[in-house]
Amino acid sequence: MMRDVFVPFCNDRMFCSVLMRNPDLARELLELILEVKIELVECINAQQVLNYSTDRKSVRLDVFLKDGQKITYDLEMETGKNPGRLKILPIRSRLYGGAIDMEMYPAGANYSDVKPAYVIFLCLHDPFGRGLAKYSCSVTCTQDHSAGVQNGLTYVYLNCNANIWNISDELHSVLSCIRDRTICETELVKRIDSVVRQYNEDCEWRRWYMTLEQKLNERFEDGRDLGIEQGIEEGRNQERTKTITAMIENGFNDSMIMSVFETVTAEDIAVIRRQMAQASQ
Repeated sequence: MMRDVFVPFCNDRMFCSVLMRNPDLARELLELILEVKIELVECINAQQVLNYSTDRKSVRLDVFLKDGQKITYDLEMETGKNPGRLKILPIRSRLYGGAIDMEMYPAGANYSDVKPAYVIFLCLHDPFGRGLAKYSCSVTCTQDHSAGVQNGLTYVYLNCNANIWNISDELHSVLSCIRDRTICETELVKRIDSVVRQYNEDCEWRRWYMTLEQKLNERFEDGRDLGIEQGIEEGRNQERTKTITAMIENGFNDSMIMSVFETVTAEDIAVIRRQMAQASQ
């Protein structure tokens, strides 16, 4: 039963709940990741969808924050291990960074007003296969890295399953906690684990979580059923095309073919004839 399942910090619902409602934890986590001091963090929104036009790609940010200097931070939890999904993280980062700028700077804003922004992914698996615990990326000049070509946007990818721990011991303990709920003797990990346990014991939060999960499962089932139906229909169409092709090869005319397949039109047959002609060239 769902009530017996412990929802871990790496679950995106839990991740968002913990950091959105506990900005001090979010601030301390950001300080560890970026190795800077941050005065104050305010949560702008969690799992916010940024969509500025119905015909444009929308993005959903897990935890969207800003500090007292109006520097923005997007914290994302990535639990997937599919290489194809991990490979496109830099593309997702690019879209997220652009969406953040659109959200923060209205028409008429000066370029000098644009503040630094960070897009940070906490990954359960190595996104780039190099074994590093931390990959930090930013725009730089290819010919001369010292040229100072920067746009203020930094991407950080953390790997909970690293071989090379190029991070502090405290951040290492946080990533270990995310990976397998290993509780190390660090204050931040203890506090995160305490909040996670509180939510797991909160009947109202669990009811909210289970309702969301049920809706997601229903959507998954609907999508799967639709995919099966589409797959069956596609298979039928392929078999029909093969049969019509064989009939054409054996000299059947359009009228004879349409008498066998009631839903097939003369145009359908003409398309198949053109495809056969192209294939024979």
